[in-house]
Amino acid sequence: MDKPDVVIRNEGSVVLLEPQSEQARDWLDENIGQDNGYQPYWPTAVCESRYVEEIIHGMFQDGLVIEVNGRTIVDMQPA
Repeated sequence: MDKPDVVIRNEGSVVLLEPQSEQARDWLDENIGQDNGYQPYWPTAVCESRYVEEIIHGMFQDGLVIEVNGRTIVDMQPA
């Protein structure tokens, strides 16, 4: 299994998107940006949970490998 490019952590009221590769850091710079809202942990992006599904979809479209809760996600189809 590929190493994840991004690790997603649900912290309750916010979700953290932690880049693990240069490709993921570039993706976050281009699609979210350090100046987009409150980003105190950049390059880890902070977002509201309501936006995560759309962000994950965009990351998949651009070929990033994503890990959530220690599990690598291979697609967004329900199990």
